[in-house]
Amino acid sequence: MERKEYKFDIIILGGGPAGLAASIYAGRGKLSAAIIDTAVTGGQLTKILEIEN
Repeated sequence: MERKEYKFDIIILGGGPAGLAASIYAGRGKLSAAIIDTAVTGGQLTKILEIEN
């Protein structure tokens, strides 16, 4: 198997709401970002029916 090499400006650990927000801000700042998560992106938000603010 061929090994691929990637370069990112930042690495975000966790794909929950905070991690996704961090990636948005990174993009706005013209930074490349990688999100590393062990579960489904979105965190606990993928398991609830309603969000109250």
